[in-house]
Amino acid sequence: MMLCLWLKRLGYEVTEPKDGGAGVESARESMPDLIISDVNMPVMDGLAVCNTLKEDPATSDIPLVLLTSYEDVEGRVKATQAGSRRLSVQSA
Repeated sequence: MMLCLWLKRLGYEVTEPKDGGAGVESARESMPDLIISDVNMPVMDGLAVCNTLKEDPATSDIPLVLLTSYEDVEGRVKATQAGSRRLSVQSA
């Protein structure tokens, strides 16, 4: 929620689908410039969303960033293998 508020204040158009399945449909309809998704979501988790969008030629080129609190290497590797962009942000 905080990220959405921040992006809106910066002037970006933000959509907030209620779950991963709705997120896939929203991406297919609106063809956004960037997708930022949580990994833990109902209906379809972020990894499944990423895999689904990356397998679809119409949406495969949309940059997708998965947000996660995964601290283990395995979780981060799964997200990267699914096609998400890897950004490393450390909390203070």
